[in-house]
Amino acid sequence: MNDLKVEDVDSYVNNYITSFELGFTQTELQIILHTHNNINEKAFWKAMLGNTLGSSPNGIPLYYPGDVITAIKCGIDNRNITQEEWD
Repeated sequence: MNDLKVEDVDSYVNNYITSFELGFTQTELQIILHTHNNINEKAFWKAMLGNTLGSSPNGIPLYYPGDVITAIKCGIDNRNITQEEWD
């Protein structure tokens, strides 16, 4: 496991190879969380609450990259999402 820096999150997420072009599956998010031990999972999932999800052609829920970026930053900083970050 390695640490992910806040300043590298945008590039990391935007260059992450996902199963679906539209976004991340729950499994892919779990892999990210378990790969980087400095992301607080509780803060991450709290930041993800209420986000609109996309859907794969076969109905798998997909998390949009912008929401994943924000949630990872919240997880690294162990904080709540700010009003300015909420979309």
